[in-house]
Amino acid sequence: MAMSKEDLSGLHGIVLNVYDVQESSRMVDLLTKERGRVSFFARGAKRNKSRVLNLSERFVEGEYNLVQGRSSYYLKDGLLLDAHIGLRRSLGKMSSAGFFMECLSAVLFEEEDPSVFPLLQKALSAAEDAEGEAALSALIGAFLLKLSSVLGFRPTLSACMTCGKPVDRNFQFDPLQGGVVCEDHAMGSSGFALEQESYRLLCSYILEPFSAIIRNSVKMSQKETIRRVTDLCFRYFCIHTGKESFKSRSLLRQLELMS
Repeated sequence: MAMSKEDLSGLHGIVLNVYDVQESSRMVDLLTKERGRVSFFARGAKRNKSRVLNLSERFVEGEYNLVQGRSSYYLKDGLLLDAHIGLRRSLGKMSSAGFFMECLSAVLFEEEDPSVFPLLQKALSAAEDAEGEAALSALIGAFLLKLSSVLGFRPTLSACMTCGKPVDRNFQFDPLQGGVVCEDHAMGSSGFALEQESYRLLCSYILEPFSAIIRNSVKMSQKETIRRVTDLCFRYFCIHTGKESFKSRSLLRQLELMS
């Protein structure tokens, strides 16, 4: 059946995934600013002299001109805007970016969401700038909470989920309920006790930009605290999106960016 969609020109996109097709071509999964998630076929993209080789690499940001085929879109040409070369400077940066892509691929459908594209764009730039395990671990946790919020699952951190009591010294973060609970309602909950430092991290992951989050992580001496909070963010994301299996997480654990 012929497609009813029009040709797509001037799409600003970031490559989420790439799949080899035949000997020299690729199928590319693209997150675009204008149309959300779009897939296209890149003929001859694997050839060394191909003019679309760079446009079909994972993490690349560019402007894409697609034409309509019988059953899919095809890449006509485009313009490379940012190759995000800084991600390739360390395994930790590459692995963190790959995890972002996997999380997005698990929850996104072919529809426009104006908040998702800039979130990924800023997260990749922050990953390029992040130095050290603490910064990358904090960035992963912040990305998970910010993405959860964009998807409509923003956690309640200012007051008890049950009674509305303002947060004080004794409270827990309950991923299942969707936020913090006071000591009066923590009994029997699935929550985790939070120290003030961990609570401040959770709040900053929601309220502060990625640049501030990675900058502040350098000042903290407790890398284990950052990693613990990142694990809480991951648990929260899995519970509220219904997604649990992420292949890239095993490498992050080996790199001690997650537990």
